[in-house]
Amino acid sequence: MAVRAGSNQAKRAEIDRLCTEVPQFRQAFVRMSAAWGVGLLLEAVLRVPLVYVLSTDVMTGLSVVLLLTVIGLLSAWTASYANRVQSRYADARGTADQDPAPAPTN
Repeated sequence: MAVRAGSNQAKRAEIDRLCTEVPQFRQAFVRMSAAWGVGLLLEAVLRVPLVYVLSTDVMTGLSVVLLLTVIGLLSAWTASYANRVQSRYADARGTADQDPAPAPTN
């Protein structure tokens, strides 16, 4: 579920199509966006008291490390979550695409 559309019109159209046609895609996309929003807000909230407690030199270095750590963790979670959603969707589609088993006759 790599969704790096950027300025590519075809990729953006594909994302729009998936959001419209596949409810699981839209739900996953919203959940990932919310996780990133909450994660980055928590990181910002953590910075506020650190600015007052730590020296400028320490906070300058820690700020970069903190941001990179949060982005790294969110990226890893996003990749893992996207893979789980894709496999669940593929499993569900595979089951739905198969012909149902014939009913037993007595």
